[in-house]
Amino acid sequence: MIFSKKHALERTTIMDYTPSLETDSPESCLKIAEAVISPDLIQDLLTRHHCHEQRQRDLPAMLVFWLCIAMSWFTNRSIPSVLCRLIQVSSLFGDPNAIHLPSPSAISQARYRLGAKPFEQAFKTLCQPLVTTDNAYAFRFGLRLVCLDGTTETVADTPANDAYFGRSYNQYRADAYPSCRIAYLCEAGTHAIFDAAIAPRNCAETTLAWRLLRSIRPNMLVMFDAGLTSFDFISRISCVESHVLAPANTSSKHKPCQFLDDGTYLSWMYPTNKSRCTSASPVLVRVIDYWIQDPASPHHRTCKRLITTLLDPLVYPAIDLIELYHERWEIELTIDEIDTHQRYPNRPFRSKKPLGVLQEFYAMLLAHYVVRVLIFQTAQVYHLDPDRLSFTFTLQVMTDWIGYFQLFPIDYHPHLFACLFAWIRQYRYPERRLRFNPRVVKRRLSKFLRKQPHHLNPPKPTCSFRLSISLS
Repeated sequence: MIFSKKHALERTTIMDYTPSLETDSPESCLKIAEAVISPDLIQDLLTRHHCHEQRQRDLPAMLVFWLCIAMSWFTNRSIPSVLCRLIQVSSLFGDPNAIHLPSPSAISQARYRLGAKPFEQAFKTLCQPLVTTDNAYAFRFGLRLVCLDGTTETVADTPANDAYFGRSYNQYRADAYPSCRIAYLCEAGTHAIFDAAIAPRNCAETTLAWRLLRSIRPNMLVMFDAGLTSFDFISRISCVESHVLAPANTSSKHKPCQFLDDGTYLSWMYPTNKSRCTSASPVLVRVIDYWIQDPASPHHRTCKRLITTLLDPLVYPAIDLIELYHERWEIELTIDEIDTHQRYPNRPFRSKKPLGVLQEFYAMLLAHYVVRVLIFQTAQVYHLDPDRLSFTFTLQVMTDWIGYFQLFPIDYHPHLFACLFAWIRQYRYPERRLRFNPRVVKRRLSKFLRKQPHHLNPPKPTCSFRLSISLS
């Protein structure tokens, strides 16, 4: 971005300003996030969970809290390097001989003193749907679009993590790393995750999804995949005056009770012997059958079936609901933002103990929410759809600007945010292109034996390879 003449006054103001670093505190090292995560709230949570230190330490609790969040932004750096990135600005005008970086073991001890509860409570308090008014990209038919889905994440290969989280198996052997099961609930229009649950690998995704129903509010349209489509799940969402749009489970049968003018029909869903409440009232749903007629699509001539609690074909046309269900893919993109761009692909959680994994998980969600709030605010300022703004570019720009927010006093931060928003909007995606993706897997469990600790230092050969060959 090149400054033009109309930016000359702003540029002069910035260049003429002399920052003052004497009052900077290492505990306020992540000022760019303080606009989203209130320091007063964090202090209250640290006090409530008895996490404040009783003596002066090199790593106060507030600094460790910000460090855990920044770890999710600088995944390619070691934890001491991330800490250096946060506190190096406050040492610019100090005595270079007084610079002291705590050891990795001291940082680890400080993290485990803090625990996971403050991060979990901060996530549940702060992370909420962002859009407050009815608009085209976050609402449809006056209903807030929310998506629910699950995934698995690998954790560090340690005995403690293995005992707590477990591993996945196939017909050959166990997976290389322990893994955990995670479920997310996000706002489709902004990709803001406002509830999540984590559990060991053997926990079913449906079990975690039931936990997330605590965050379903009236006038939401909840979209999920066929694995969660059941009477219990739909009945529970209907009880809080929200609606469902999901594919039908392949094992379920829907008997028509009334055909509608648009070709769809109504059907009753009843509790089964496996239902949580066998005496619950049946639920009336609308069944939409359709076919994909596009030779270029991997789903060409495939019959699809959706079920929804939006029953009126005049208010909720079938073609609009079929197209709307593609918004569920937004949660797949949200998971990709975390797995691929925020944490980097194929990289397990750093922590070697389950408590550290839980802490890292909720800190990761807070870090993702901060980026998503910046994208949403930029979209509000420039009247854009948040989908048009790049998560990766925003993350890179935001991390580059951490030092600037430490250099300037808080009364100058509104101008810094205005400049930051201007940079974020520079990289805009084009309109969503037409595409269908086949249901295929990229990575499977290997047939080779899993690497063990004794494989790290194998014995050295006693002679050359040629001398070791025997023909008899």
